[in-house]
Amino acid sequence: STLTPRMVCVSGRTCAGDSGGPLILRRGGGDNGTPAEDVLCGHTSFGFPRRLKAGCPSPNPATVFTNLRHPEIHSWLVQMIQENDT
Repeated sequence: STLTPRMVCVSGRTCAGDSGGPLILRRGGGDNGTPAEDVLCGHTSFGFPRRLKAGCPSPNPATVFTNLRHPEIHSWLVQMIQENDT
């Protein structure tokens, strides 16, 4: 598989059924007194090695997330939220 700018690859383990789970980035909360903020950056797409319904493959060196901060994906998400915000 080829990674594209719409993907984020993170070292870690995913299990069968984890698809759609969040990739959270914690910003702030350091020594400078900035409050911590959790930011949703992606959601689980698939892990390596890819084996359908294989549980938690071991070793699993990488998980690929959809990059929700990619400009095209982000603008689509904002549009969908605005259209469905009632």
